[in-house]
Amino acid sequence: MDKWAEVIPDTILVILFIYMLFRLATSSEAYFKTPFYVLFLTTDMYSIISILTYLIIVQFLQLDKTWSEYIYKASLAVTTFGAIGSTIGKAFIAIHRYFVMRTNDFSEKKFPTKVIWGMLFSQFVISVAVTTPVWLSSTFTMKNDVIVNLSKENTVIMKAISVIVYIAYILCNSICTMLTSRELIRLRQMLEGKSSSTAIIAQQRNMFIVVSVCSITHLIKAIQQVIFDINENLFTITIRLTISIQYPLVNGLASYAAPLCLVIFSSKVRARLFFRKPAKHTHSITAVSDIVLVTLYTYLLIRLATSSDRYFKKPFYTFFKSTGQIELFDSVVAYRSGVYSITSVVSFIFIEQFSYAANVFGASGATFGKAFIAIHRYFVMRNRDFTE
Repeated sequence: MDKWAEVIPDTILVILFIYMLFRLATSSEAYFKTPFYVLFLTTDMYSIISILTYLIIVQFLQLDKTWSEYIYKASLAVTTFGAIGSTIGKAFIAIHRYFVMRTNDFSEKKFPTKVIWGMLFSQFVISVAVTTPVWLSSTFTMKNDVIVNLSKENTVIMKAISVIVYIAYILCNSICTMLTSRELIRLRQMLEGKSSSTAIIAQQRNMFIVVSVCSITHLIKAIQQVIFDINENLFTITIRLTISIQYPLVNGLASYAAPLCLVIFSSKVRARLFFRKPAKHTHSITAVSDIVLVTLYTYLLIRLATSSDRYFKKPFYTFFKSTGQIELFDSVVAYRSGVYSITSVVSFIFIEQFSYAANVFGASGATFGKAFIAIHRYFVMRNRDFTE
């Protein structure tokens, strides 16, 4: 159960990630057909592939010998394919942003279609080629009759390739990020005082932030991977263990930070994701964003409610969980009332009145609950022992 519980947060984030890519990829708007979004979408597809297969390896392959024998090699190859592909893609994104910023027209379509296709093709070919040592490995490193790695020779080859790719990425993106920041400063100085140019500066600044977050978070991951791969003998067991433990956090940051920043800084992306423009879609599709958020909230409450730790049995958590349950109830009812309109008198009598009453119940209950939480916190703080 614990293994599945560890997978749930990543699974939810990946679903959100896939939903975002699906919405952007299916848009007919020319804005989402520019080279940046083409590179962004393809690169994030590699990231999703890497995340999913990494979850398979970490969560399941170590549990059963059969899984190791038949799936380990394929899973490792696909994970490597995704990791290298996303690394190359993020380097291309940084290079493209620099070329956009260095010209006076700031056109997003700086690369011709042939160049973009060439970049995508090279990204795919290199990613596939890097997995060759995985497929050629005929022996494995075993632990308790379970495969934990490739043969020593192939492991060394894979580490060498990984170090080369990540060092190249570190150099490329560090240089491109610094050069792009200089171009952004030049842009601000050039257009300073021109009210008509405010929108251009804001647009380029936001895109620079998104690309910088994309580059820097993956830069952290690249540095971590290089340190881990160079030579295990250079570090103590404690340091190596610390690096390994931090990998899921660093990998998650590299995978999800850029999409999150894009949603925050791009109004067009937000409009596309949350259906702010009239669209011919069913209610079941428009409910996706609310359903995902309610699912995350429900998962949090379930994990807290099912914990046997006495820490989560304190009055604060009792109030928090009960108030959260009422809020969830209110959110579901409020969304139903807001999305589905009254279609008949019968619907109003039997459904709408009940929905309205339930909505009032949930809103009032949540309000009282939060008041109780504030009152409890005051009484905790006024005592010198600060007991909960």
